[in-house]
Amino acid sequence: MGLANISIVGNLVKAPEQIQLASGKLKTTFVVAVNHAKKSESESADYYNVVAWGRLAELAGQYLDKGQQVTATGRLTLDRWTDKNGQARVTPVVNADQIAFPRRSQTDFSGGEIDMSRTFAKGESVRSVKYKESDIEDEDFDEVDEDAGDEEEDEEIVERVKGVFADTPPVKGGRKRAKTA
Repeated sequence: MGLANISIVGNLVKAPEQIQLASGKLKTTFVVAVNHAKKSESESADYYNVVAWGRLAELAGQYLDKGQQVTATGRLTLDRWTDKNGQARVTPVVNADQIAFPRRSQTDFSGGEIDMSRTFAKGESVRSVKYKESDIEDEDFDEVDEDAGDEEEDEEIVERVKGVFADTPPVKGGRKRAKTA
């Protein structure tokens, strides 16, 4: 058994398009332009179609927009077609199993704005939240009830998160993760 995945980092050429198939499956497609390092006056780019299905398609349609930088990882296929002039064309297509939003900006809590990284894979997401230090007051933490959680809800969240991080390799130099049953 082999594994041939590709990861591309680029900008969305236009807003994603979503369609609901007759089978009920949701499909989202978008085009990513991957720019080459500028070596001369003329700059060039490669264009990849990206296809996402199910929950990943839903999240891509919800959070991606034209011009946004994105990383897409998945299986590369080639879509062969004929243009209106009869020319044979080939379009690279990434069948995504993971989509990530690289960090836009991050500063420390010295009054700057923070935009945390957004990543989702296999149907789970971590949303971006922007905060300014001036928005957070010490009084906001005075009445925190540490026992206020709903135990069933907590267990459900733990089960959902296990699936997201189970396949994630350990960080270089970090602790190895224990396998979950």
